[in-house]
Amino acid sequence: MIGCNKVTTKEYIIENSKIPKAFDEYTIVMLSDLHDNPIVDKIIKSVDMISPDIIVCAGDMPVSNVKYMDRQYIAEELMIKLAKQYRILYANGNHETKIKEREYKFGKYYEEYRLKLEDAGIEFINNKKYTIEKNGEHIVFTGYESTLGYYKKATSQILPVEELEKLTGTNNPYEYNILIAHNPVYFSTYEEAGYDLVFSGHVHGGIIRLPIIGGVCSPQVKLFPKYDKGRFDINDSVMILGAGLGTHTIPIRFNNPPEIIVVKLKKTY
Repeated sequence: MIGCNKVTTKEYIIENSKIPKAFDEYTIVMLSDLHDNPIVDKIIKSVDMISPDIIVCAGDMPVSNVKYMDRQYIAEELMIKLAKQYRILYANGNHETKIKEREYKFGKYYEEYRLKLEDAGIEFINNKKYTIEKNGEHIVFTGYESTLGYYKKATSQILPVEELEKLTGTNNPYEYNILIAHNPVYFSTYEEAGYDLVFSGHVHGGIIRLPIIGGVCSPQVKLFPKYDKGRFDINDSVMILGAGLGTHTIPIRFNNPPEIIVVKLKKTY
């Protein structure tokens, strides 16, 4: 894999008056799109230097390609090692969903993977809400696992807010609501559903990044995707889109090294 050996970090400070006082300076690390890239030790070293309060995993840690089944232990190794030190919330990406749904190709790998990670203390929150409490206050995380139809190549899909809420439930507008949703394309729907902060991946930073222009191509085979990597805002909702940690199919990252996302929450008044 070309351009996949260096691990970088990118930090964002997210300000919001809805963030409880107990969560001021709360540090979240987001990992996504490892695709079994064998840089486990580098990632762990970087995460340990950050020492986050929690890790959220936005999916595609393994890769759904039978050619690479001999590497499937890599994502498992990373997640289990991190779970010894940190609380981890995990929401599936399209690769986990594909591995889960296509047993005729991948056997029971997903079920075995999930059970091993759960045994290590990792919480899978696919289409669930998970409340974190601290000093009598709380924030709410939600994981969204969509159907594979929402990842079709070279097509434009619309995600109705009613469909999202049917799977994940509705939000209390007085709580600080965080969504882990692998696909960033539907950010406008996430905002409409009342999420204050969204963590996404999937786009790999556009695979090849050019100065000023940004990412060149998305996994949906769309050139110059609107959402490639970085921070995006709609009204009071913020999406942090990570460039991911690996590759698949096209084993190249140009001017676009693997990226660990760090978010620090800051309460405003």
